[in-house]
Formats: sequence, structure tokens, C-alpha cells
Amino acid sequence: MLSATSEVAPDKALLSRSSVSRRFAATVLVLATLVGADVAWHGGDLFMYDDLVSYLDVASAWLHHDWRSIANAYWSPGYSWFLAAALAIVRPSGYWEPVVVRSVSFLMYVVALLCFAFFWQELTRHISREAAAEGVGPEIGGRAWFLFGIVLFLYGAMLMIGPYRDSPDMAVAAIVFLACAALVRITAGEDPWALYLGFGVLLALGYHMKAVMFPMSFVFLAAAALAARNKKQALPRLAAGTVIFLIACSPWVFVLSRAKGRLTFGDSGRLNYLWYNDLGWSGDGYPFPWNAAVAGTPQHPMRQLLASPRVYEFSAPFHGSYPPWDDPSYWYDGAEVRFNLPVQVRRLFSAAQSYAHILDGQTALIAGVLFLFFLLPAWKVAPWKLPWYLLIPGLAGLALYAPIRADNRYVAPFFVLIWSALFAGLYVPNLKKREQFLAPLALGVAIALLLPIGLLTVSDAVQAVGRWRAGAAFDHSDAQVADYLHSMGVDPGDRLGYIQSSEDIFNKYWARLAKLTIVADMPFQDAEEFWHSDAALQREVVEAFCGTGVKALVAYKVPNNVRTMGWQKAGATDYYVLRCRDASPAP
Repeated sequence: MLSATSEVAPDKALLSRSSVSRRFAATVLVLATLVGADVAWHGGDLFMYDDLVSYLDVASAWLHHDWRSIANAYWSPGYSWFLAAALAIVRPSGYWEPVVVRSVSFLMYVVALLCFAFFWQELTRHISREAAAEGVGPEIGGRAWFLFGIVLFLYGAMLMIGPYRDSPDMAVAAIVFLACAALVRITAGEDPWALYLGFGVLLALGYHMKAVMFPMSFVFLAAAALAARNKKQALPRLAAGTVIFLIACSPWVFVLSRAKGRLTFGDSGRLNYLWYNDLGWSGDGYPFPWNAAVAGTPQHPMRQLLASPRVYEFSAPFHGSYPPWDDPSYWYDGAEVRFNLPVQVRRLFSAAQSYAHILDGQTALIAGVLFLFFLLPAWKVAPWKLPWYLLIPGLAGLALYAPIRADNRYVAPFFVLIWSALFAGLYVPNLKKREQFLAPLALGVAIALLLPIGLLTVSDAVQAVGRWRAGAAFDHSDAQVADYLHSMGVDPGDRLGYIQSSEDIFNKYWARLAKLTIVADMPFQDAEEFWHSDAALQREVVEAFCGTGVKALVAYKVPNNVRTMGWQKAGATDYYVLRCRDASPAP
């Protein structure tokens, strides 16, 4: 085994043999960037879902120094910082805001790609040194190995996260890959103070992007402590990195704890656990309002205006387009999270099904790992030879999400880490006698993974060309709704009522563009009852809405039989507007 010094300064010839040419690497990365641009544009489909609207509202709060709205325990601040910076620099109109938002998502994809390429380079160099130290040749690397790594990233980024999903998940993936690159260097015996201090800063940035990275950071720190070659020298540096991490996190923890009156680093995990376990929420619609299944006493209960159909009013002390989702933690202040073993077992079983479904789409990777395993002499591999310092955070990420909700985009970087560790760990023992199989295997797996990515790329390109030929680069009906509301005399700052639709549950972006606040709504489960009720009940519902001070009601695809009440179609969209002063009973 090489000493720590020789690990840090490896033979230059070894690195030159195991590295691909800069031209080839640059070509692959440029192609990956172009594919990402196509998929990020998503054929001109720039749907702004409710999570993004909440992040944008928080971004606006930062720009306007609205400190009450900034202290949000559900939506972490990091992504909103990037959105706020983009909005401040570009200053787009409402029509072009989605393009700016999607550009931020694309830039995050590019950053994640470069971070993964750096991680893959560090991993390749490290296992090459390990192979050389054990007298195994010829080397790790080459074009096939590099291409396989980039395609592995593309699979996770394109098919699991999606550069067209405007969320912080791509940024979290970038941070995870950079943190793993630091882990590789620590494992290789590198010990500059800057590496460990930067490690702490990086993990703190991850926490500010998503609260789940706070507990995950301690997993990374533990993996680094276990993986360090010279623990006597590394542990003081790692302790300093931990202190830097805690110091960098403490201002936001203080802000949230002061706002909530209790110590907290964020409520997203707590609330999702409550929703999916206590409430049995399936993710369909919203987990509102508070009901009898939730223990505790609500500090900020929504006001129920009608029982059948249900109508709720929810004025809030913070600004936003849709208060229930702008800060869900506000409405669940006072809730008590309970552990229910049977429910938890069902959630874990559901997570296992989700992971099995993900693996069902990764058969090429499974086949590749099995092929490498059975190539080994006597089918044996020493477990300690696997890059377990990558398996630890990879498996921990899957375990952390399993009790609550294991969405593809949440666990994507951890699956990529696990596959990276398995392929890298099984590559080395096969170099000595089975080297001729490795490049074809890497290429074969890469091609298999590229097939669904290619289909997605072509599909998005065809859709984009179709939109260009139709004279519209992207669909933006929300801007039409916002303009129509203004033309109807609904001014920025006014209040709205909204009748949800099962076909349009998660879109409130038009309210943000019009700078309006929805303060009352009817759940989509009750909308059909309202649309098919008699004139007296319809009038009662409209009066209940208008009694909250809303200036108008908005609904999606209003049935013909009730349009005579005064509902007006918002331009060429499927939205309808009813001003309170124009409301009249249906005949």
C-alpha cells in the first residue's frame, strides 16, 4: 500500500495514462450540456408548479427585505437566493420570468455536471493509485470509463431529477458530488486545512439548499473521519471543519428557532413525516386543513366558512401568492408528531417499492455490476476494497428518505453514488486478468442508459420545433390570466378566492404574476358538488367567498350550466373569473 505522501504525489505517467484527453473530455461535456439545454427547455413547457411559486415568493421577500416572510421553516433559503439574484439582475417582466427561472435551473444542471466530472476524475485517480499500489495493471480510466461516468450522471440528472423541474434538487446533487470529491481526497491521504474547512463550508451550503442536508452532513463528516488515512492528523482538521459547518449554519438555525419559539433547523422533514404518516397524505392536493388525525392544538387555524361544500379562509401575517403553501409550517404550529409503528412499517414498505421501481429502470447497471462480480476469480471480492466511504452517504441518503417519501429527484444523487462505488470497486480486481472486458462493458452499459435519455431528448426537441413553427416559443397562459385579472379591475395587492380543480391542483402562478393573494379556496374534492348544486347554494358559496374581502373568484374550466352567474373566460385560457360585484345566481 502506498504511503500518504506517495498517494498525494502519484507518478505522473500513471495519471497521464489513466486520464482521457482534454479534447475528448471537453467534447463529452459540451454534448452533455447541449442535451441538458434541450431537456431543460422541455419543448417550451415552462409549467411553474406550486413549490416553485413558493420559492419565488420567498425570493421576492429577500429582494424586498420582508423579514417576516423570509423566516420560513419549510422552504430552505438557498434556492431562493439564486432565484432572487437572477430576478434582480435580469428584472424580467411577468411574461419572461419563467424563462429566467428555467435558465437558473439549466445553470444548476451545468454546475452539477461539472461537479460530477470533478468527482469522477478524483475517484478515477484514487482507484488508479490503489491499483498501482497493489501491482494491478494496466490502469483505470480511458474514454470508455469517462464516458460511462458522464452517462451515469446524465441518467440521474435527466431521468430522476429532471433539469426541467425548477427545484433545488439539482443544486443538492452538485453539492453531494463535490462533498464526495472531498471525501475521495481525504481517503487518499490529503490533509491541507483548506480541504477540511472547505468541506464544512460546502456542507453548510447544502443545508441552506435543503434542510435534509443538515443530518446528512454529519454522515459525510463521519465517513470522512472513518476514511482518513492518518487519523491523528486528520481528526483535528475534521473537527475544525465541523465547527465551520456549525458556525455557517447557526444564523439560519437562530432565525428559524426564534420565529418558531423552539429549537429547529427546519420543519420540512417534521411536517412531511406528519403528513405522510399521521394524515396518510398521498401527495394528491394539499395536506390542509388541520384535522382530527393530527395531535396537538393549532396555533393558527384556518377558518372554515362552509361545511358542504367546504370553503376555507386563511389570511396570514406573511406575504405570498397562496399562504397555505407559502409557509406550511405556520399552519401546523402546535402539531405534535407521533410515532405509529404499523403506519411506519407501511411507509417503509412503500419506500421499498419506490426503490424497487427505480432499480427496475436501472437493469443495465445491475447487469454491469453482476458481470464484473462474476468475472472475478472464484467470484470473490473483499468488501473492504469497495469505496465504502461513498457507499456510506449513498445508503444513508436512501435510508433518510425511506420513512417519509422516496421521490426519484430526492434520492437521485445517492443512487449515482452507490453505482459509482460499486463499479469503481469491482473494476480494480478485474484489471489484472479480465482487463479486455472492461471497456466494452462500460460502453455497453453507457449505451443502454443513453437510450431513454435519447428518447427524451428527441421528444423535447420535436415539441420545441413544433412550438416554434406555431409561432410561440413557450406556453404561458398564466400571463394571460394575470393580464385579464388586471383588465377586470383586480389590482396588485388585492385578495382572491379560488375554486380548485382536480385538473389544475398545483398551479397558482397566475396569482403571483398578477401580484395577488389567494386568501380563500374550495378543495377540489368539493368542487363538483358546488358546480352541480342549485342556485341558492351557489349564491351562498359565492357570498361566503366575497364576505372575506376578496375582489374576485378564479376557477378552472367552469361548467356551462353555471357560467350565467357572471363567470368570464380569461382570454384564450381555460380559467374563468367572477368579480364579486358581478355575481348573480344561476337560473
